[in-house]
Amino acid sequence: VAREIMEENNIIVTTARNGREAVQLAEEMEFDAVLMDIQMPEMDGLEATQIIRRNHSLSQLPIIAMTADVVEDRIQAYLAAGMNDSIFKPIVIDKMFSTLQKWVKPSSVILNRKRDEKLFKEKEEGNLLIPPLAGINIQQGLARISGNQKLYYKLLMQFLENHEQTRETFHETLHEGNYSRLKSDLHTLKGVAGTIGAEELYREIQKMECCVEEGQAEKIALQASFFYPALFQVLDSIRKLKDSVPDPNVSIEEKMSVEHLIISKEEKDLVKSLQEYLADYDMEATVVFDKLKNLPIATLYVIEFKKIQTLMSHYDFQGA
Repeated sequence: VAREIMEENNIIVTTARNGREAVQLAEEMEFDAVLMDIQMPEMDGLEATQIIRRNHSLSQLPIIAMTADVVEDRIQAYLAAGMNDSIFKPIVIDKMFSTLQKWVKPSSVILNRKRDEKLFKEKEEGNLLIPPLAGINIQQGLARISGNQKLYYKLLMQFLENHEQTRETFHETLHEGNYSRLKSDLHTLKGVAGTIGAEELYREIQKMECCVEEGQAEKIALQASFFYPALFQVLDSIRKLKDSVPDPNVSIEEKMSVEHLIISKEEKDLVKSLQEYLADYDMEATVVFDKLKNLPIATLYVIEFKKIQTLMSHYDFQGA
């Protein structure tokens, strides 16, 4: 999630898969700052930070903890290990950037973010295009990323893609008795759930974490009967969103390109002809468009067809 937010704001990000790799990257490459996840496989963030700090050439490198743990004792432990500051999960974009600004000096990118240009809103009416979703507090999720609906939609789709198999994965991990991996996976899921505003799921994950910490299989199985329904509700809501709201991150050009569409040969040929006539400012484009309006493709791309029709009615063939 943090990577998506930063890349949306033109920040170059390199990701380490574990603490050991984080140390290696810090020693081999030059960075303005390190966002150090506390819970990582192979080597945790505390140990990775301590190793990095032993390298005198990296003594001034800003290292910022990324954690869901807001207990004062833990925060002091991060500082004692050599970290400079903390960013708490669920991530709140403005707080994350204000923390980065304290430690990363060259960031005119951070200071000059054009958030207004990134808001996914219907220009004509200013309506929120993401409808209410069961199990997800949309207002809370959007607030965390400064109202950027395009990014929010993207995060929701990534959540769906990354966690559709979570039940099977967790079941396998429990069967193996690998509580360490389960704890790490729950921690990751909790952070993302909090960011998108999945409040009930977030609470159930917290309860699961407590059960895993105790290491009692019966308690874990009982809590799973509450955790999974909360997860499935969120996944089902995002599937419905995917089916009902077009992806705002895909441009009209991409959607309407012949290569992108899964349509009949007749429709492909007409789309290609329409593109050619529009490019040549040929009024024959209106004839082709009228034919396309009566084909199934028009029901798949209702919004796009309306926009094209409006532009053509004003003889803006280039815009169409």
